[in-house]
Amino acid sequence: MKYAEALPTLKRAAQKNGIAFTVRSSAIWAVGVIHSGKSDSAFVKFCYERILDEDIFNPEAGIVKQACVIALGQMKSAEAVAFLLERHGKLENISSFKWACSWSLNQINGHPILEFDPIVIAPGVWFLDVVDAEEGE
Repeated sequence: MKYAEALPTLKRAAQKNGIAFTVRSSAIWAVGVIHSGKSDSAFVKFCYERILDEDIFNPEAGIVKQACVIALGQMKSAEAVAFLLERHGKLENISSFKWACSWSLNQINGHPILEFDPIVIAPGVWFLDVVDAEEGE
């Protein structure tokens, strides 16, 4: 791609070194787009590190982890399938990270994208309920 010369700068911006998480997540996404269809094993390893970073005092931002998962899917990284399946299986369907894993797995190997769980509305009395006119008097 014609943007390959930006890769060193983007990879530097993706590092967890005080740069805002919004910049880092955008840089990670951009690296995934530039490497589209071509897995970069060093960057895959970097993404694993970001996804697994649960430092008690400075954990990785969720959006950065999600961008890493999306980048793995954009690169169609076959080596990441087992890793993504493991992460995918541990989360509930309401997790945006799980949805990102699902999308990436679909891009890599055609894994079906998650279906929405049915929305269950609890029966009972709602605080805004119809009141008979006779009762209200």
